[in-house]
Amino acid sequence: MREPIALRTVILPGVFVGLLAVLSFGTVHAWLIVPIWSRLAGGIPLAVAAALALAWAFDAAARCRGWNTPVHGLIFGVYMSSTLVPATVVDAVRAGCVSATRRPE
Repeated sequence: MREPIALRTVILPGVFVGLLAVLSFGTVHAWLIVPIWSRLAGGIPLAVAAALALAWAFDAAARCRGWNTPVHGLIFGVYMSSTLVPATVVDAVRAGCVSATRRPE
């Protein structure tokens, strides 16, 4: 029988990381572009949901593989970040093609 998802290893870290991600994004956005503090609360549910999903996935991988060190967390983070590379490349190529075909006005 499977163990229930632990509050200590999934839910609390997921919520904490989700909230930290929203605050970090807001801070960087305010420094580099324009402050968006009044609209930032709308991103909290999605950020917390994504962080909970990643926390659950890492917990499941850690249980299966016996991962228990910060290095294993780093490896998991690299794997998760690398999943974004194909979409980023396609978007960059698409953006390059669109801007190359536009005529100056």
